[in-house]
Formats: sequence, structure tokens, C-alpha cells
Amino acid sequence: MEKVRGDGEKEEVVEDIPLKKVVRIKGVKLMWGLFITACAIESSCGSFGSTYLVEQRGLGAEAAARIIMFYYIGLASGRLVSGLVAEKIHNWKIVKIGQVILGIGILALILQVNILLLAAIGFFLIGFGNGLLFPNFNYLTPIIFGEEASPSIMGVQIVVVKHFCNICG
Repeated sequence: MEKVRGDGEKEEVVEDIPLKKVVRIKGVKLMWGLFITACAIESSCGSFGSTYLVEQRGLGAEAAARIIMFYYIGLASGRLVSGLVAEKIHNWKIVKIGQVILGIGILALILQVNILLLAAIGFFLIGFGNGLLFPNFNYLTPIIFGEEASPSIMGVQIVVVKHFCNICG
């Protein structure tokens, strides 16, 4: 819908869709679940990753902090790579690649091998894989649900994620 401003310029006006209608849109709950999961992983690794390394792996606080640094490097690198390849690779393919990389990173941590390098690689891969997800979920929302519904969907998505992550971490 367009609206004419006082200076004669046209501006696009987006109407809010009530929450009850947003929830009923096919696929919205799945997208929210994916989005919340990605943000929960990000929040958990950032908040509890070093605690895990100290309490479960017996590392010193300084060594754990250094390993968590690799998580943040991976996260930033994943977001950078996501932006660089977005025009060449379809967003769903980037999401799938991110999920595979994230899974490999989680497996590296689950193995419980007392090798610092494996823990660092695991956290880097978790960060990198998760870094590919978040921007692509945002980009895919208007493609999947349409330009008119996406502002309402993304608005609820961001609010839910913010509150969820505040509770978890």
C-alpha cells in the first residue's frame, strides 16, 4: 500500500498482521523454530562455552577463553562468507551447508577427546556454521512468506528470540 506524504513523495506503508494470523501462516512456526535454535546455539556457546570447557574438560579459565575466541572468529567468518557467496549460491543451500558444518563442530565437542585443538576447531565450526544461518533466515523470510507478511513475521521472530536468549543466557 502506498501513502502520499506532505511533500508529495510516495512512501510504502506496511500493514501489521495480527499475531493470531501470523501464527497460522504455513511454515512460520518451523522458521521461528530454526531461528530460535540458531540464536540459542549462539547464546549458549557465548555464555556457557568457556564454563563447559572449564567444568567438563578441566581447562583453565584462560585456555577456555582462548578457545571461545575461535567460536567468535568462526561466527564472524561465517557471516562474512555468507554475504560474499549470497549471490552465487542459493540461500537454502547456504543454510544446509551451515547446518552440516555446525553438526561437525558439535560432533567435535561431543567426542570428549582431550585435545585442545579439537575443541578449538569444534567451537570454530559451530560458530562458522551458525554464522551462515542467521543472515540467510532473515533473507529467506520475505522470499518464503511474501513481502507483505514478512515484516510481521520477522518482528515476532526477533522479539521471541530476544526474550528466549535473555532467559537462556
